[in-house]
Amino acid sequence: MADRGNGFVTFDRRSSAMIDKLSMHPGVTGTMHQELHGAMDSAQPPATGRAAESTLAALVERVRGETGVVPAHLIELQRVAREYDCLIGIRPVDRLATELIESGHPTKGFHIKGKSANWGPQAAFICVDQRFSKLEDKPNRIEKFDRQVQSCIAEGYAKRVPLTLSKARFDKLLGEGLIDRIRRDGNGMPATFEAKAPSGAVYSFEARHIHSAGEVRYAIAHHGEPIEVLAPPKDGAKPLTADYDLFLIGPRFDDLGPRDNLPVPDVSHDVFKVRLEGYKNGIPDALRSAYRRPSEFYRKEDTEIGNASSRVRDMIPIINAALVGDGEAVVHHSTDSCSPAAEPDANYPATFALPQKIGCFDEICIVHDKYELAELIGGAKQVGYHVPLNPLWEKEVTGVRRESFLVAREQLSANLR
Repeated sequence: MADRGNGFVTFDRRSSAMIDKLSMHPGVTGTMHQELHGAMDSAQPPATGRAAESTLAALVERVRGETGVVPAHLIELQRVAREYDCLIGIRPVDRLATELIESGHPTKGFHIKGKSANWGPQAAFICVDQRFSKLEDKPNRIEKFDRQVQSCIAEGYAKRVPLTLSKARFDKLLGEGLIDRIRRDGNGMPATFEAKAPSGAVYSFEARHIHSAGEVRYAIAHHGEPIEVLAPPKDGAKPLTADYDLFLIGPRFDDLGPRDNLPVPDVSHDVFKVRLEGYKNGIPDALRSAYRRPSEFYRKEDTEIGNASSRVRDMIPIINAALVGDGEAVVHHSTDSCSPAAEPDANYPATFALPQKIGCFDEICIVHDKYELAELIGGAKQVGYHVPLNPLWEKEVTGVRRESFLVAREQLSANLR
């Protein structure tokens, strides 16, 4: 166990197992047993009278430079968090996707595994050739995602369309420095331009002036080959852009129940294997198949939304209805807190909507790193919220416990002396 110096204490799985065993000791009272397992929360939420500068509109203005979530969506997301009394976190959203989402572009769902781009004219779109994605400087990963893109096309989840940009989008990318060195034709229209990729390499592109529904647009090519991006498999669909990846949904302790059970409780096959390998009497026969075969272990995951609890399944359409009404859905699948594909380093800055101010975290706030996340989790637990934790996340995050837990443990230790 270690004190991180900010009022929150972390400890490892062995300590947790020890507490489980000690909680069965006859010297442990009922109240202490509940405190040990985080089942009782006697703390009442503090009064949080909102100062003038902390109105929701002001909070949105404060965070908009650090989040790709559409500003109007932040207001509605906080309303959902307040109405359903839960924490709602969203993983980083590419800020170049914000205006695309706001203008009604569809967002990629669970079956679209290709990575979006963060550079060039294709920024915030999902390229068929993943060499033009954010993976441009990671050639060892491009082949894998190229295969996944081809698979989602073959299975009918998406189609390929040529990339075209409106004049406004082209000008925005120019203003953001995503494209430069433009050469114009005799009519003043862009003809060629360049863009710097994540690797530092400079790519040249061509822009061909076209008319579409009375709008000036540019068809984009690289060395004469059209840049292709993914779109939904229906006529006239706009290209796909990044969605809102839910980070977590944290309900109140007293609202926990069967709705929060996961189809795959261990989340990760690797975590499951390590747990079974620790059994003193060997791996039970009933679990051998799941131990040997990942496909068997993940069999109970929902094929459309992943490893989702009933609560998360119910919240997805609620969030979409609040944010976009009958428009294109922006949330498609389960949370990172129960995803076997979690990448902790890619979780920040995370955007949170809270039902109330928690410690130094306002109702709409940004969590910049694992230490701030640990602080938010600790504060949320203190005022009665359960925060689901992915075993693949950082130990500084997964080891956070409520102060009442630690007090109960000290009382237990004193009773057993």
